Amino acid sequence: ITRMEFVRYLLRIPLPGKYQREIKPRLVELTWTLLRKGEQNLEKQLELWRRTIFALSPITFILVGSGLGLRLLQKNRGFHIGVGALTGLLFFLFMMVGEFLAYRTGTPFPLWLPVFVFGVLGILLWR
Repeated sequence: ITRMEFVRYLLRIPLPGKYQREIKPRLVELTWTLLRKGEQNLEKQLELWRRTIFALSPITFILVGSGLGLRLLQKNRGFHIGVGALTGLLFFLFMMVGEFLAYRTGTPFPLWLPVFVFGVLGILLWR
């Protein structure tokens, strides 16, 4: 009675049958290969394209950021941090607009809107 050993303690409560059901994972919890399996619908396609766009976004930010760095000759670091934050917010704003257009049109292609806009902007800033 001097000590309680909770390491050896095991509590088991049997649940009724109605609670023993399979829980389906959400689309964002599925892996890439599980998303590609089965019947493809718009939700699965959008999730696949969204993951691809998020994977390519650093390349887009490097292209735009280096072009902006060549054009903006400011000594103030706060200005550059603000421009970087504004660029990131604009990217995700275009991402939301592309997702809205994708739902409206029924195709996942408008989801590429931020990559296209920032790619063109980066190429224009490099000239």
